Amino acid sequence: MYTRPTRLALACAGIFASIAASSSYAVTEEFNPVVVSGARFEQPLSEVLPSVTVITKDEIKRSQGRTIFEVLQGVPGLEIGATGGLGATASIFMRGENSNSIAIYVDGVRVQPDGYGSMSSNTSFPPLQSIERIEVLRGNAGALYGEGAIGGVVNIYTNAGSNKSPKAFATVTYGSHNTVDTTAGISGLLGSTKFNLSANDVTSTGFAPITPNQNMSPNPNTGSYKGHGFNLGASQIVNSDLEVGVKDRYQDNIFAYNKSGNAIDMRTIANDATVFAKLKVSEQWFSQLDLTNSKLEYGFNPLSLAGYSSGPASNTNSLNWSNIYDLGQAQKLAWGVNYSKQRYDDGSPHPRIARDSYGIYLGDTIKWGDFDFQLNGRYDAIKVNQPNASTSLLGATSDNQYFHATTGLFGVGYHLTNELRLTGTMSSGFRAPSVGEFFNDPFNPNLKPELHHTTEAGFEYKNSISLTRVVYFNTRTNNAISYDANYNVVNIPTVKNHGFEVSERATWNDYRLTVAYTHQKPVDESGAVLTRRAKDFGSVDLNKALGAYDLGSKVIFSGTRSDFDYNTYPNPYIPETLKAYQLWSFYAGYKYSNEITLRVRLDNAFNEKYQLAYGYNTPGRTAWLTLMYQQK
Repeated sequence: MYTRPTRLALACAGIFASIAASSSYAVTEEFNPVVVSGARFEQPLSEVLPSVTVITKDEIKRSQGRTIFEVLQGVPGLEIGATGGLGATASIFMRGENSNSIAIYVDGVRVQPDGYGSMSSNTSFPPLQSIERIEVLRGNAGALYGEGAIGGVVNIYTNAGSNKSPKAFATVTYGSHNTVDTTAGISGLLGSTKFNLSANDVTSTGFAPITPNQNMSPNPNTGSYKGHGFNLGASQIVNSDLEVGVKDRYQDNIFAYNKSGNAIDMRTIANDATVFAKLKVSEQWFSQLDLTNSKLEYGFNPLSLAGYSSGPASNTNSLNWSNIYDLGQAQKLAWGVNYSKQRYDDGSPHPRIARDSYGIYLGDTIKWGDFDFQLNGRYDAIKVNQPNASTSLLGATSDNQYFHATTGLFGVGYHLTNELRLTGTMSSGFRAPSVGEFFNDPFNPNLKPELHHTTEAGFEYKNSISLTRVVYFNTRTNNAISYDANYNVVNIPTVKNHGFEVSERATWNDYRLTVAYTHQKPVDESGAVLTRRAKDFGSVDLNKALGAYDLGSKVIFSGTRSDFDYNTYPNPYIPETLKAYQLWSFYAGYKYSNEITLRVRLDNAFNEKYQLAYGYNTPGRTAWLTLMYQQK
């Protein structure tokens, strides 16, 4: 039976904060890494004013996760919804916001979702083994990253070509559901050319994604999955001031799922190709230009059962120009321009939809005595067009729709002592309707963009062995975009959320502790709690190094969540409740040599029965064995 482990999480945080109080040295690099997400340039984590969590490469390795979503589960303020296993569509709810109110970047390139803002758990992201770190910026980041970032930002950084001689790496995982996951690659410097190259392949018999007694249709498939892809990058160091290069990421996956009692294979193909240039204009001015083409394609077999004349697809061309001007240790400026041109085809007879986005931003950070200040401003404009929309099957009455907004962020920090800092931020943001929402059948010509406001206040304590942060947040979204009981896209006048987060990272006598706890109340204007969002959730991860070995355990917990039985469509949906859960994992590693490490992990060790979305199964107890090689 689930019991809310608030006291456990806070007790762990308190114990390590007390231990930490005896030390006055600077926090270690491992627990105070340099991050980019908070202000769009490098800062030590302890100096960032917005709320940021960093997932390091070592933590990713210890997780032995199969997807990004598995690794993110347990981060403060972040919840996951999933409709199956590998390859299934998954959702991220950040501080109670909708899953399409979050911006995700891979090496500075924004991940392109489908027309409704959804993402595949595998196709949209690089394999975990090729990821260097993940930064999670929680809360409204619209003034930094533009439209759609009102819930937060996830920045994923892959292994980049280093300035050292080429080194190879490989990872092989075998585990439950006959899963075999392999990644291999090499990166380094040859002459004045930096490069990185990796390839991945995964197969799994999977598990039945649909819960039979919660679905009107039988369940003829097992949720099998197979996928492969590659990541590559190469850049030429022309001189000490200029570097030019290319990046390419490709992923091709096939996932078996169920629709109306029939097994259908869904194929998703994602490809991002980028050309970039990094220029040191002067000793203070650094500039980067990126040109990217992103493609996301869906294919179904058989198409007739899936209900499409062809697979949905989107094609996006984007330009990003970013700049940093260093005015010394006390002040830095960040500014830039973003432009994207998306063409979306939903696979139906409807005309293709175009979505053009423009954005310009400016940010300033200042240190003045015991104060830290951050100011950001941004302007975004979006045009959505469906040719001949007035005669389309959707019944739209206008070819062009325009949305625009000016957003801002103001943050301040005050150092009471060298170890203790008070922080506060105010910010605004917006999200325009996705093409799928705006041109939904029936068409809603009065659909408005979401307008978002957030305030935060908290404190941060740091020293040689720990970094502790407690933040209170209060958010308000006007004109929130949602669906009514008949699946029509509508605006909800007001959605609110308030609560607090506790996060801690600590190390002591070869112990490592990571604690996350969130208490929130995301409700609509009627006071009803938003679907698939818990009031209380979090995680505790404790690891001990023992020479060549390490041992650890992690628990992820969540309270009850509301949801709906969507099988009643076209009738009004029936409210349902997803029960609370605790998921315990136990893991261990053995460093056989400087280059070879063996890891083993038992997930959901007590075989907890739970759901992240009503009507869909989640994995029971699973076991994983991983062999890792890193050339020295």
